[in-house]
Amino acid sequence: MVKKYNWKDIKNHNSESSAWIVIHNNVYDVTQYLIQHPGGKEILLENAGTDCTEMFESVQHSKKARNELAELKIGEVIDNDRNPKG
Repeated sequence: MVKKYNWKDIKNHNSESSAWIVIHNNVYDVTQYLIQHPGGKEILLENAGTDCTEMFESVQHSKKARNELAELKIGEVIDNDRNPKG
C-alpha cells in the first residue's frame, strides 16, 4: 500500500536534514540525493516542501534521471490535496 501525505506534512520537509519534493502528486525524499544532484543541491533545497512538477518538466531530464527519481519515491499526496494539474 502506498503511503499518503498531506501538504502540512510535506511542507515541513524543507531543509538539508530532510528534503521532500512533489512531482505529479508523488512525494520524493531527496535528502540523500542532495549532494549527487547534477544541478546542485541548492535547487532542490529552494524547492523542498513544494510541488516541483512544472520546474521538473521544464528541464529536459533524461530517462536515467527519471529512473533515479522513481527510486526516491516515498508516497503520494492524499487525494483531497492533489494538484489537479498533477
